[in-house]
Amino acid sequence: MERTGKINALEYDAVIVDLDFTIWHGSKPRLWSKALKDYKALQSEDGITHYIVDSSGEYIKIDNCFRTFAKELHKNNISLGFCTRGGLLDVTDSEQPPLICLKMFDIYDEFDGDKIVLYKTENKGKSLETSIARKNKILFIDDTDQDLEDVKLANSALQGNTDVYNRNNFTSWLELL
Repeated sequence: MERTGKINALEYDAVIVDLDFTIWHGSKPRLWSKALKDYKALQSEDGITHYIVDSSGEYIKIDNCFRTFAKELHKNNISLGFCTRGGLLDVTDSEQPPLICLKMFDIYDEFDGDKIVLYKTENKGKSLETSIARKNKILFIDDTDQDLEDVKLANSALQGNTDVYNRNNFTSWLELL
């Protein structure tokens, strides 16, 4: 079911998020992590990486408060997973840009649930069928209407208990707590 308005992520058993334009955003519209070339992490004075910058000066920035959101889920025994269509074909996991970025942001280990990296033409609904079939109460957050619709259709077909929520419905991750 698609949720609108205020939502509380702490009411779910699991939260699954998209990555590009959901937990991080680029320096220009439609800058995916896989578009970065020769990139490196920029640490702030406190030693935390907020930006990943490539050789041309383009960057992605992790959303403010996502780390706090993730830690709050863990504190409440709520599983956190991801499902992204930011993967490259014929590339090992260790070379997948979204996974490299999660590690550079030092948040990869916050994800204790599903870790799904897809190629851009794959269907997120189909990829999440196993998760939906478990019948746990899942919140799926994405910025793309088609991906939200695909997950809604899979949930309906499997009579699951998954809500979808558009990333554009909130400014701060703390609004979901």
